[in-house]
Amino acid sequence: QVDREATAGQAHFHGLLVDVNAPMDLQEFALSMVVDEQHHTALAIDAARALGASGELSFDLCELQVRRQAEPAEELLDLLVGMFVVSEVVALDLLVHTTKVLPDSTFRDVLRKIAKDEVLHARFGHLVLSTLRGDERWLPYPGDDAVVALAKAHTARMRTRAVVSESESELSDDGDFRVELEALGVPPPHGFRAAYVRGLDESVPAALAAAGIDRRIAE
Repeated sequence: QVDREATAGQAHFHGLLVDVNAPMDLQEFALSMVVDEQHHTALAIDAARALGASGELSFDLCELQVRRQAEPAEELLDLLVGMFVVSEVVALDLLVHTTKVLPDSTFRDVLRKIAKDEVLHARFGHLVLSTLRGDERWLPYPGDDAVVALAKAHTARMRTRAVVSESESELSDDGDFRVELEALGVPPPHGFRAAYVRGLDESVPAALAAAGIDRRIAE
């Protein structure tokens, strides 16, 4: 599955960095992450072609557009926490889990290539937050409580997602289908779901702690 939202979100984040006149090294790294997501999309398309898909993608323009809010600084902080302290951190956990449990295949190799890029993406959020808590002044820092509140809101929304479809779970319950799915790069659903929850419960708080914010985000 190609995550069209990832590339659009990364591009939107870069645009917000430009709006607030963020340091050029951050702007350049944000652009490199856009390129990473485009590369991931290309890898996913190649994998889909190997399974018989046409490899052609078409989306409504509205699906790829992200509307800007009135205050770019507030929106940037929300995106920084939601995308890089929460989503990218959990995404890396899922990739690491998946590559560990799958058998050798070209599909697992694709996931490993993507995971290498995601290591940096998953560190970006807490590294930027730690600078904002220090002497950086390009983006107003609202305080640790506000950042924790954002993290809580984003993790709460992610907990409501159906991480694995019912049809996939049903197929995986059949031993023969499960072997076929794993050969195609699809991990067992129960372990995948557990890795997702563990990422929210453990890895996201660890990312905040790495930025110097040692607070509970789960009630």
